[in-house]
Amino acid sequence: MNKGYVNAINYYMKQHGITKEEANIEFEKMIGNINKIVNEECFKITNISRPILNQIIGFGHLLDVLYTADDVFNHRDGKFKDYIFTLS
Repeated sequence: MNKGYVNAINYYMKQHGITKEEANIEFEKMIGNINKIVNEECFKITNISRPILNQIIGFGHLLDVLYTADDVFNHRDGKFKDYIFTLS
């Protein structure tokens, strides 16, 4: 977990008077809702070609993997090399 995420969790816990586990569950729900909104909005967009839109969405997914999944980007022993290998 990166420092910004931990600070957000701590702030949310204090603001709502809940435990860390409850805050994590709420954050997962929020992230799921954001993903649903992005997907719904992609179907509404008509002035951008579908291949370009797919690349933009794919880049967003890439950033999510790089910066949240086991911190693969910042640690040499992370899974980033495995992710790249599976693409080839």
